[in-house]
Amino acid sequence: AKLELANKGDLCRFYRELDQVREKVKGLDPQKNDDLQAAWQHIMPVRERLSRGIIDDSSLSERILKNLLNDAQQAQYREFRSERRTAQLRAIARASIAELEQSVPLTEKQRVELIKLLDDRILPESKIAEQQKAVYGYILLAQLPNDRLSELLDLQQRTALHKLIAPYKNLRLQP
Repeated sequence: AKLELANKGDLCRFYRELDQVREKVKGLDPQKNDDLQAAWQHIMPVRERLSRGIIDDSSLSERILKNLLNDAQQAQYREFRSERRTAQLRAIARASIAELEQSVPLTEKQRVELIKLLDDRILPESKIAEQQKAVYGYILLAQLPNDRLSELLDLQQRTALHKLIAPYKNLRLQP
């Protein structure tokens, strides 16, 4: 019951923030560049919070949950969250490979091997900035060693891949 109440509280807090943003952007003309920029300044924090998740580590629900669970349950919950996070990162990596195939066609064997390479590089406890999540797969691709890519892809594929991942070469994920 406490956890349910905390969840409702977190959702209510989010909807209040959303209503405040609606009030702030009410009357702004999206056709005017200045108004559009002003609206985005109000919208972006709420959008980022939504993409992170309404219930996160700092939410009331998480704080209540930490107090309700015993040590064994907390360990089990941490394990569940870690597995879930790893599954999400694997899904992002696979989506990146699917996007990559629009420009660099791969054979089934190449796709499977590329997925294996990325899965081996996924850091289950790495800190990934929210803005990096969307390009997480490309960051991993950019960090793959050239010798492994040479074994896997032909010259044309590597050339096209390097053009696609060039913007992500200098981005690093912190373990």
